[in-house]
Amino acid sequence: MDADNNDGLYSKDNVERLGDTTGKHQRCAYYVLDLNHDKFAVPALAAYAKACAKEYPELAKDLRAWVRYKRGKGMVPQALVWMLGAPVDAIRAALGQPREGVPDGQH
Repeated sequence: MDADNNDGLYSKDNVERLGDTTGKHQRCAYYVLDLNHDKFAVPALAAYAKACAKEYPELAKDLRAWVRYKRGKGMVPQALVWMLGAPVDAIRAALGQPREGVPDGQH
């Protein structure tokens, strides 16, 4: 059993909001999802994408791309490329994925 299984909700991550020049979000509460290790994170992300789709369609689109990627059914999401700060082709090559617009077998 994982040590976290019986701990409930507690603080274990430090989150810093970028670009908050007004300080509006200085005391906001955040919840972190570990998309690599937490088996509940991807379904939670899918639910959030569905919930925000009408009001934030671009966010929902990006989140659905993450869900497809984590389920092994999609390419590296553009949002991941942006966060890693590397060229998309380099990330896709490292993951063994074809370059965008290049047919399989020609990358």
